[in-house]
Amino acid sequence: MGNRSLVRVREVISRLAGSSSRGLMTDEFLSDWVNKTFTEKMTATPQSFQLCCVSPYLVTSGIKVSVDMAQNLPWSGFTFAHICFNPPAAYYYGQPWMKYDRATSVHDIDMNSDLRCPAWRDGFKTFTRRIFQKYLTLIIHLHEIVTQEPEASGADSNQTWPGQSSHTPVFRSGSQAWTALGVFYKGYCNLGVFQLPLYQGAPSQTALRSLRSGNCWKRLHELELKKTIVRLEAASVTLRIADGRRQEEVTTYSPQEVNLMYLPEDAIASYTAQPSGRSLAELVPGTQQAEDFKKLLVNWYRKYLMSSHPQSTTDQMWPQQTPGEDVHPSDP
Repeated sequence: MGNRSLVRVREVISRLAGSSSRGLMTDEFLSDWVNKTFTEKMTATPQSFQLCCVSPYLVTSGIKVSVDMAQNLPWSGFTFAHICFNPPAAYYYGQPWMKYDRATSVHDIDMNSDLRCPAWRDGFKTFTRRIFQKYLTLIIHLHEIVTQEPEASGADSNQTWPGQSSHTPVFRSGSQAWTALGVFYKGYCNLGVFQLPLYQGAPSQTALRSLRSGNCWKRLHELELKKTIVRLEAASVTLRIADGRRQEEVTTYSPQEVNLMYLPEDAIASYTAQPSGRSLAELVPGTQQAEDFKKLLVNWYRKYLMSSHPQSTTDQMWPQQTPGEDVHPSDP
């Protein structure tokens, strides 16, 4: 802004007045127009200002995303998450497409957080080289990981990863949930802290295709009405998103700064955190040290993300792309 050239008031008025500026040939007419216009606006409600509309998006700066916590999850295992973008949503088309845009894991779980309201300490993940696409959508997908002692699970070699010993706790995938957020507002990257409702299971290809072609939240509402997706009652996830140059603006935040506009108005009170009173550390088997166990858990989850995707597909081709869509791998 400091580098902009000087713009005089009379030039601004002519732009604001539009076609009527032809009659504003003298200072007297200009003064009368300003007086009349601003007198009328004194009684008008000002338009809301979008904080993201400061720095137009730059591919080189990219997007920063931090998935911070979930609330009111109806399951009893450990919770991990992954982030991907739609398009291309490569993770949901399986091999060989997954390698072109790998899912980014959220795995630094806070073992002292609550079982129903887990928190993650990964912080911001950076995604560069994301070409602007009007309806680019961020997909956040949560996975429950259930653990059992080998003796209790009756595990065989098919339930463990190669290299696991018979004394290593056995992990298996459990319930899943997901949500989505539109990345861009006009030509700007979204900015803020958002609490988003969760939907049951994994996103279907029908839902992914729909999200590519319109406003994220309008599409989600339409999919709900059609019962293509089903809300996970009272469950939500809180995340931060920012232009790559502006993450400092959402490094810290208070509960009052969390944007709740995407929660259903008729049930917004139910989205208040309802912790179980039981920490994740209590789930660690007595035969394991907490930190060692967490490493095993994280390694298992990473292998799980690389070796599987949450649903089968009958699509034999990469989903149709439109010009300008980005298929570069995301940064770590």
